[in-house]
Amino acid sequence: ADHAWGMNEVRPVSRVRNCESVFKCSLAGVTIVDSMSTLHIMGMRDEFERGKAWIREELDFNGITFYVSAFEVNIRLVGGLLSCYALDGDP
Repeated sequence: ADHAWGMNEVRPVSRVRNCESVFKCSLAGVTIVDSMSTLHIMGMRDEFERGKAWIREELDFNGITFYVSAFEVNIRLVGGLLSCYALDGDP
């Protein structure tokens, strides 16, 4: 969270964002969205609320102006947002 919060992926050794992934350097917060159901199920409420606040205030798909795999969008973003809503119920 300290090194790439809001970015899609972080490189664990260099601790910088990874712009070579499917979602490039967009600010779609793929890892945040993708992890929300795990945080909720594990009872990590503080982290879940922090992620939910980021989704509400910062999530922006306008930066995705390139081809993105429909599979990746569906499993990581659409699935993440749907499961987050299904578990929490907060629109």
